[in-house]
Amino acid sequence: MGSWFSNLHIRKRNSINVTRIADYIGKAMAEKQYMLATSKDEADGAFAIVSDEKSDWYSVYSDLFSFDEPKQFVDYATPISDELKTDILGISCFDSDFLYLNLIDAENNVDAWAGVGSAAGLGIRKRTNLSAWKNKVCDFEAFKESLKKEYVFAEEVLAEIEHCICLPQNNGAASYEYLSDYDLSK
Repeated sequence: MGSWFSNLHIRKRNSINVTRIADYIGKAMAEKQYMLATSKDEADGAFAIVSDEKSDWYSVYSDLFSFDEPKQFVDYATPISDELKTDILGISCFDSDFLYLNLIDAENNVDAWAGVGSAAGLGIRKRTNLSAWKNKVCDFEAFKESLKKEYVFAEEVLAEIEHCICLPQNNGAASYEYLSDYDLSK
């Protein structure tokens, strides 16, 4: 059985911290008629925000995330990018057969997208647009070459590009349910 996950990452800026992200998520959830639960037993879902010194990103995980279609991620990430004035990176993996990365920068109208593996049968028709990543990664040539390789498991690309996107592989491959398996704390 392969890996299934969806997560998002908010590029760190001086004006952004974990409290500001948590406040934003709380307001966004309230607009969708969710309320803070008084206990885990009453909760419909949960979020975790991980800030890692080795990462240029705040990683956000939730058991409510499911970006099965790229449009779902874009619709979720664009308002966050607009509000926080930073890049939002989404990563979704489907049974280790296909993984996509989608970076949204609302301020500069950037929607960078890349897929790895086979999307056959998933209904995902969006095409990789590497040129949109050029000013968003540290080593564009290595990023580009890594995305063109074939992998047994699509999520293996995250190890190849972690230095390009300044996001540790474990942060990119984690899901809310398995944060402790990746040595990430909730």
